[in-house]
Amino acid sequence: MAKYSIGIYIRLSLADIDLSRKEGKTESESITNQRALINRYLDKHEEFEGCPREEFFDDGYSGTNFARPSFEKMMEKVKKGKIN
Repeated sequence: MAKYSIGIYIRLSLADIDLSRKEGKTESESITNQRALINRYLDKHEEFEGCPREEFFDDGYSGTNFARPSFEKMMEKVKKGKIN
């Protein structure tokens, strides 16, 4: 049984407009880069090996408050003990 259940949260504000400038993109480069950085970190640490990962991301939301759909979903899972 895995020691941890990992929630990965990624956010990008409205200020990043590279998504609209490049045709055929489904997410901004910042989201892609954040995902890669977090997963590289988890991959390098033995204590996270084999742990399930669930990703939550809000693309185009401000960080000035917590009223972000995916953040709220992640926090509900934390409160229920599904992510630790």
